[in-house]
Amino acid sequence: MASHLARASSAAASTHFTRARRRPFRDFARARSGLRASTSSAPCVVILCDDEDALDATSTVVEDAFDGVRVVPVLHDARDGLSRDGRELACEERALKKGGRRAFALSGASGEDAAVVCCDPTGGLCAKVLGLEPVLCVVGISRETALGEDGNGSRVVRAGRRASVVGVPTVVASVPTTSATAPIEPCAAALGALLRALKHGSIVSLDKASNCPRSHFPFPTRGRWASLGTAQLPMDDELAASVLSTSTNDFADADCWSLGGAGVVSHTTRDGTAKSSLSPDERRRTLREAFREADAMLQLSVPPKWSPGKFVATKPGVLWRQERVKAIYHDGADESDASKPDVFGRSLPSQNLDGVDRADQSGARFVRQLATEKLIADRRPSDAEASDDADKDEARPLPRAFTLSTGVVVADESPRGDVDAVSRGAAAVSTLSVWPESHPFALLDDVLVESLRPDPFTGLPRWVVAD
Repeated sequence: MASHLARASSAAASTHFTRARRRPFRDFARARSGLRASTSSAPCVVILCDDEDALDATSTVVEDAFDGVRVVPVLHDARDGLSRDGRELACEERALKKGGRRAFALSGASGEDAAVVCCDPTGGLCAKVLGLEPVLCVVGISRETALGEDGNGSRVVRAGRRASVVGVPTVVASVPTTSATAPIEPCAAALGALLRALKHGSIVSLDKASNCPRSHFPFPTRGRWASLGTAQLPMDDELAASVLSTSTNDFADADCWSLGGAGVVSHTTRDGTAKSSLSPDERRRTLREAFREADAMLQLSVPPKWSPGKFVATKPGVLWRQERVKAIYHDGADESDASKPDVFGRSLPSQNLDGVDRADQSGARFVRQLATEKLIADRRPSDAEASDDADKDEARPLPRAFTLSTGVVVADESPRGDVDAVSRGAAAVSTLSVWPESHPFALLDDVLVESLRPDPFTGLPRWVVAD
């Protein structure tokens, strides 16, 4: 009975949503902004950017790639975070400087805010005000390093992930640079090629987003963590019994068709679990399905000097930062020892990728080897030295402040890493899972590995290109 009630409630909610989305907004249409409400949900592509010139350039690229589809450019502030406190975000319509396109500006909004404001299927700008339905969200072009670990905290990736969570397929594009004047034309050309491939391969539906508003059941299972306990992601008997056989639902497991098939348990021995039985073709179909359902998104990173037509199917590379923190004392002194002689030797080069085709030792500086320094520091001193050091520590004043900087960037070689591809002048195209690892909608590792298979003619991920 509870199961039937849940389904009836879901159907009622769906009916209510449909009516709300199709309601005409005549009062707003008569406002001085000149917007016209529509009773139909025409498809559109949302473009989010924090730079007006880049927004205009991206709009041109999207219009050329998807001829005839409405483009909704939205300018937002270069700030971080998603608003959750009900703060008002001022919205105005304006003409972009270059192309004269009608665009929207959200004041006080981050890219994440703008993604929700524009793409939300109930009260968002497109659905509520314009009578449009987003079928794709393009974030960028942004001048921001979103390679390797930096991608997790980058504004462009976070905005793209927020649009994907809403249920809109998403592509993010950036130029890995800290220069405000770095050219974006190479990234625009690469973005155009990628979007045309998505269109030609029918990866993007230009009629309707297949999963916005998101469907709560059944969960997707092919190549996803929702298949836990099945032949795709089997578990040993003991673990399966403890995880899958204990129900926390308030209705019968037999009626729980929203769990994505986890009730059919595939047992293995404690010696290990079987590999996925999905073929390469099935894995590519899974990637396409995940992109359409906004459970995976594409990240494009293009160096300022791009070798036209050179794409590499990539994954996040190995990149991190050292020496980001510096203590500042009341007398103005700091703990920086950059000028001290290098006693132990340095081996990892730090290279600025701006304006270079390939990272090499020219112009590189070398960074401290923290592991080596720690090994030496851990050598036990004599008792007298230890006593002196303790007295010094007690007398050391507390810093008045600490400063954080971008630090020294350290990159290690990683096969098919986006850092490696960009350093060689190629455009890196990474397939990212929108959800945290082991989330029911997250892709299994062997499916993500398939995203590294390149198309032999373009270098783009094979799953993006039409069969």
